[in-house]
Amino acid sequence: MEYPWVAVFDRVTSTGVARIVEMIKLAIKEIPRLHNELLSNNNPRYIKARREILAIFYRLDEEILKARDESGMSDLEFNKVLRQPENFTPEERDALKSLPSLLKLYGIDLFGGPLKSPEAKKPKRKRPPRFKV
Repeated sequence: MEYPWVAVFDRVTSTGVARIVEMIKLAIKEIPRLHNELLSNNNPRYIKARREILAIFYRLDEEILKARDESGMSDLEFNKVLRQPENFTPEERDALKSLPSLLKLYGIDLFGGPLKSPEAKKPKRKRPPRFKV
């Protein structure tokens, strides 16, 4: 399934931490739309929004791993550079900080928990997130 943000992510030309910051900023712009979909009483739209959120985070996770490996930094070093205050505006940091509670509210576990939908697959092993706010 192709989501609108995929083409935008694919056009990001920066590399390293700058690439990840740009992609996170693009993902933040999708939050209001996806939140509205989650609030809808339309079950197919709700399920699609949950899948899309997971797809965004999985894509970010892949990009973070790739950028970190190319940089030669450890997880801790890369995360420290990524979290520098100048990378995000106060509004963007607030949006990032609100994500864990929003995801928990809708039962979306990014790191191994079930989707809690009829089509949910067997949960994978849990692991810590690569990017922490």
